[in-house]
Amino acid sequence: LGKTALDVFPDEGAAYYADDLQVIQSGEPLLGREERLIHREDPSLPDGWCITSKIPVTNADGLTVAMVGLQVDITAHKLADLKRLENEKLQTALQKERELNDLKTRMMQRISHEFRTPLAIIQTAGSLLLNYQDRLSIEQRRKLSGQIEEQITTLTDMLHIISEIVREDFPKHAMQSEHVDFPALVQAAIAKVEAQDHSRHPIRFEGTGSPALYIMGDPYHLRALVINLLSNACLYSPHERPVTVNLTQEDAFLQLQVQDEGIGILPDELDRVTEAFFRGSNFDERPGLGLGLTTAKNIIDLHHGTLQIESAPEQGTLVTVRLPISPA
Repeated sequence: LGKTALDVFPDEGAAYYADDLQVIQSGEPLLGREERLIHREDPSLPDGWCITSKIPVTNADGLTVAMVGLQVDITAHKLADLKRLENEKLQTALQKERELNDLKTRMMQRISHEFRTPLAIIQTAGSLLLNYQDRLSIEQRRKLSGQIEEQITTLTDMLHIISEIVREDFPKHAMQSEHVDFPALVQAAIAKVEAQDHSRHPIRFEGTGSPALYIMGDPYHLRALVINLLSNACLYSPHERPVTVNLTQEDAFLQLQVQDEGIGILPDELDRVTEAFFRGSNFDERPGLGLGLTTAKNIIDLHHGTLQIESAPEQGTLVTVRLPISPA
């Protein structure tokens, strides 16, 4: 009692009166401004929101003689909007949680499947060495020991790939930067994949015609990129079907294309093939963690390049990589 609105709400009241003065002095209306609704008839109610408009009234001479103010309470509408936004955030969080759970499920399925064979070989070879050592020749023992060592290397490589994928900074923690002769790197990768594939798929390399084509990057990861693309092409192609590697220069970029004649990718799954542990529904039980294209995409991104995949079921796949060229 005995106080004005300006006494009770000095900051807000001053702003309101400043608005009034501005409208009266300028003759320009203030229309549709959203602001907090602080002063209510019932002080027990929480603050709300309103839309305020203030319109000057002029006389015949054009002088402002009065002002009409309109204030519309939009608290209910605003609260509904806030509730909707909160629900959208919740739905987004739930969707991310579902995606994370799906990723964990796929990860465990692929890891358990891929680890089973190496572990079985290690167990069998170890059991033979333990129980029949006196009956085995030196050459047989050496062969079994070699099998164990080979499978341990396989498991170690898989664990290394998984650890890089799950790291948020993949693979920045291990990135080197140097001039890389990319045609030479591609040829070395082809030789490695042909040896691993036991020459079941002829790999045709169509080079640039240039003696050298350099890019600035990490040779280890770039080699892994090419090996992943070639391995995928061989893995999902029938025996004896060729894999074609084409390397060209396009302006300031080199373009690497890997073309196979394999089973292809279903149209509705093409956008998901770079997801970690994703396996196409037409891939059946072929070996692999489902990380090859995930790793490739990460390496390409870190080298400021692009990845394009074109494919159709039973018509093969064309993978195109573009990377910026560096002066030699």
